[in-house]
Amino acid sequence: MTFRHGRDANIAEIDRFFGCSIKFSAAVDTMVFQTALLETPIPTSDNHLLSILRDYCESMLTERGTLSSELRAMVENEIVELLPHGNAQVERVASNLV
Repeated sequence: MTFRHGRDANIAEIDRFFGCSIKFSAAVDTMVFQTALLETPIPTSDNHLLSILRDYCESMLTERGTLSSELRAMVENEIVELLPHGNAQVERVASNLV
């Protein structure tokens, strides 16, 4: 785990709390998890709510439509395409826009 902000005090306590070594004053904020963690069931999941929210999000995407060629719209459209596949990293979005 890394944080962009600096920290001088209580670092050992923070490492203990998170159960790993934390790096402060890093270039980016990151959290890395083992892939297997993605298979962990969420005890409070609500399939009915998921269905409602998924339908709502899909309707919003449909209403949004394909936007014009301004840079922001191009980036947003690329993210929409890559996000469901877990590929919406900055580098991938940027390289696809070239």
